[in-house]
Amino acid sequence: MRVAVLVLVVGLAPWAARADLPPAVRRLAEEGAAALQAGRLEAAQAALEKAYRMKPSPLLLQQLGEVARAQGQVIVAVDLFRRALAEGGAELSAQPQMQSAVQEPLGPRTELAISGEDGAFVLLDGRLVGVLPLAAPLLVSAGAHEVRLEKDGRSVKTRIELGANRPAELRFTLLPPVAVLTLTEAAVVIAEHEAVPAALRQRLLQAATEQAVRERVLLLPRERLEGLAAAPGLAGCSDDLTCQERLAEKVEARYVLVVRSALQPPAGGGRPVGQGTWRFSVRVHDVSAGALGASGEEVCASCGAEEAAQRLGALVRRVLREAATRPRGTLEVEVKPPQASVLVDGRRVGVGAVRRPAFAGEHEVRAEHPGFLPYRGTVLVSDGQVARVQVELVKGLEPVPSRGARPAPLYRRWWFWTAVGGAVATTVAASIVASTYLLPLPPPPREFPYPRILDF
Repeated sequence: MRVAVLVLVVGLAPWAARADLPPAVRRLAEEGAAALQAGRLEAAQAALEKAYRMKPSPLLLQQLGEVARAQGQVIVAVDLFRRALAEGGAELSAQPQMQSAVQEPLGPRTELAISGEDGAFVLLDGRLVGVLPLAAPLLVSAGAHEVRLEKDGRSVKTRIELGANRPAELRFTLLPPVAVLTLTEAAVVIAEHEAVPAALRQRLLQAATEQAVRERVLLLPRERLEGLAAAPGLAGCSDDLTCQERLAEKVEARYVLVVRSALQPPAGGGRPVGQGTWRFSVRVHDVSAGALGASGEEVCASCGAEEAAQRLGALVRRVLREAATRPRGTLEVEVKPPQASVLVDGRRVGVGAVRRPAFAGEHEVRAEHPGFLPYRGTVLVSDGQVARVQVELVKGLEPVPSRGARPAPLYRRWWFWTAVGGAVATTVAASIVASTYLLPLPPPPREFPYPRILDF
């Protein structure tokens, strides 16, 4: 642990050489760095926090993260490193130690978005962790915490209780001093990039995150979810709704947000990095409804990187709003026998009795079980209403074929020979009486009964 701290501190340019910081800030930063190397962690934290209050800087956030890691506060350290990377650009991103530190295994945690007056300092459990507006939500361990906001001698604090993987938003006002905690929805982000420089991908994610927070949705990039990116069966989820549901269920997220971005640089080169034609596609899968909630596309011709990021953020916000406000009701399906599978719009959603949200409109409902004839019908779900379907399957002579099974040959079906026999008998009878009169045809053989719908 101590070696890693020394490597990162030495990796930075000497504070005395940093002309972008006032002399008083440089002196405090040097003080903090020296105390950190000497193992005087409380003194290092005090000096660096004082410097940060004078001049907020991603480099100081990084150093505060080193102090937290040396104190054994791993989640706090990773949070500070992550936001330092989001704010610090190429200087910090070029350090492999910083990137590896962000990937450290973590315990139960969640994300906390904080909003309030710009320029207010944020303290978590007495530790200075940033200034508003934050580049990204705080990464916070599950459990009880004290959060305080300070600016110009005014302050407001509150105690909150957070559950693992349950994102929240905390909104502050300093006059009057009020803090309001709102549990927000979470969205797992699957990002796919085509010809987008790695240095710009983080900016795109930041813009999307900032706009999603305005819709009370916190974005959880898949690569930041411990062990999830490599989980068996969860690779390549961008076009598989069932896979996306499993992905979101692992972190109790309501949405899966699939974002595709492509950059076509102008011909001839010589333009700034990120200049060109950008194409964005955003799709939101609503896990609770089990369906695509909304989607949208955007083309930004001859755009720079910053304008493209803003356009993507606006697109994400619009699509999330459409998904959240889309009319929906509740669908209840009850099938006998209770072991029968229930499918809605072609996707298996449960067995026997199912109750789940559904978007307003028509939905196909199917029920099937070996040894019974399958049922298929449609049901209309109205906004804010409950649509109920009750079905009793009827036993049949032939079971429902398993998936992938070939249907029985035509000549082995019972109705084939019944129909053939009936046709022959009818032809013979018709030829005998043709010269006198026509006899009425006998009724057709009783067809195999269909399932009875008790209530639709």
